[in-house]
Amino acid sequence: MNEVAVTKVANSDWYRLTLLMSSVSRKFNREKQTMLRKIANVSVVVLLTVFSSHSAIPAENLSPELIHKVVHETSEVLESQYIFSEVGETMARALISDLENGDYDNVSSVAEFTTVLRNRMRELSNDEHLNFFYNDAGVTTEEEYLNPTPELQAENAMMHKYFNSGIRSVGRLDGNIGYFDLSGFMEAEPTAQALGTAMNLVQNTGGLIIDLRKNYGGMPEAVALLASYFLGPSPTHVDSIYWKKTDITQEFWTTTDLDGAWYGLERPVIILTSDMTFSAAEAFSYAMKAFERAEIVGETTRGGAHPGGIQRIVDDFYLWLPNGRAINAVTGENWEGTGISPDYPVSADEALDTAHKIILKAVIPQTDFILDRQDREMHLRRLDEGQ
Repeated sequence: MNEVAVTKVANSDWYRLTLLMSSVSRKFNREKQTMLRKIANVSVVVLLTVFSSHSAIPAENLSPELIHKVVHETSEVLESQYIFSEVGETMARALISDLENGDYDNVSSVAEFTTVLRNRMRELSNDEHLNFFYNDAGVTTEEEYLNPTPELQAENAMMHKYFNSGIRSVGRLDGNIGYFDLSGFMEAEPTAQALGTAMNLVQNTGGLIIDLRKNYGGMPEAVALLASYFLGPSPTHVDSIYWKKTDITQEFWTTTDLDGAWYGLERPVIILTSDMTFSAAEAFSYAMKAFERAEIVGETTRGGAHPGGIQRIVDDFYLWLPNGRAINAVTGENWEGTGISPDYPVSADEALDTAHKIILKAVIPQTDFILDRQDREMHLRRLDEGQ
């Protein structure tokens, strides 16, 4: 498997996690949930506990023999493939020890079993990307994704259209401040045109607010693509991912071949975060902060910097296994387990108004035309007064 193939498998799954988390947070109606579950058959949408509970086999089918087999095969995969070998070995030994100590003897359902294993692995690794789940509808694994069927390709295209390539909304706030709400970092090539259109809409704004409070991840190529509008003007190394499976470090660079207007280096940019901002959304936030190109307003992010892919364990049990490690080009580090601390810590609900005030205060002294300056001052007073 070459590095590009591994990247496409692992990180396409990052974004698909967004779809489920978004659907849960907004409590979609039954029809939309059905649509998302159909997409989930070829995606990592099945990762969260809620899907495991909807796909539970009868408790009597969870035999001691099946539990023994699942735990042992999960341990073998962790030991051989987890991004940090020592941590993988520690998890593997602990799961086997738990099994021998009878920790799984009283589990009453598949949902409980998968939750116990998932929580135990996360406890030992402090890795939010690790996931263990059951799904009887069938899930596309890392290997299967390398040879997509026409049906899978069609569903991916449908997903891009339905979610507007991850662009939830774009527009102008009072005082001619741009606002860009991104739900996820979808595959860069089909996203490029939509992203360019969005950036054209904010090209004449005095500053820009990028809302990643409900963004749960996506593709590293798309992270570099969005960063291209704010870094440069020549191609810039944003970050890299080291893949354990191939022992290759893949670099991600900005591009000057953009479909939209370059925003440049001077105008202020603020990124909004919450404690659910995750994975590729964190990669973008971390990079923009490391390059001193943006400030962050909101909450400390969730702390997931290890991409990976789905492995089938036994029957309909699956493991989403991190087998890559993000490396920022500036710091040489990442945000795994710690998250990204905001420059202006406020609750997620307060973040937009706070950022709007901060960015207006930054641009007012640079506003030469008197009417524009007065307009921005008026809107800043209204925000300060809570109007």
